[in-house]
Amino acid sequence: MSKPIIVGISGGVDSSVSAFTLKEKGYDIECIFMKNWDGNEESCTSEEDYKDALLVCDRIDVPLRTVNFAKEYWDNVFQYFLSEHSKIEHLIQM
Repeated sequence: MSKPIIVGISGGVDSSVSAFTLKEKGYDIECIFMKNWDGNEESCTSEEDYKDALLVCDRIDVPLRTVNFAKEYWDNVFQYFLSEHSKIEHLIQM
């Protein structure tokens, strides 16, 4: 038996169509929802994204797992962004 293809799914159109297309082509897939933020943004929360991803996975009948990368995202992506942004902030002020 071949190993399943792991699809990162956000609940958005691109990842949803990718998962659907792979499933329709007969591939064995599993979807992973990566939680990259712990904050509660009013405009778009990770809970809403997860619900969208879950709806897609339920619809196409594939398992969905959640992996929490909030700490890794903060440490390796967001902190770097803040550091680099502070270096050039004075260049883009109008």
